[in-house]
Amino acid sequence: MSEQVTITHERTDAMPVIIAFLLQMRVAAWIDQHFPTHGHWTGWRLGQMLVVGLPFILSEGDHRL
Repeated sequence: MSEQVTITHERTDAMPVIIAFLLQMRVAAWIDQHFPTHGHWTGWRLGQMLVVGLPFILSEGDHRL
């Protein structure tokens, strides 16, 4: 007897995958540790900005918004 197997798939874009890898490798903490921001800096830390901006640049292959 053979069993019938149903396989489904979903398309995964590059940005969520790259963000997941950057978070897993703790890139934001490493960047914040080695490149401290100025005391008057408000909002996101440099590492957080990199984790959001770098996947966009890598997935688009272009640095222009």
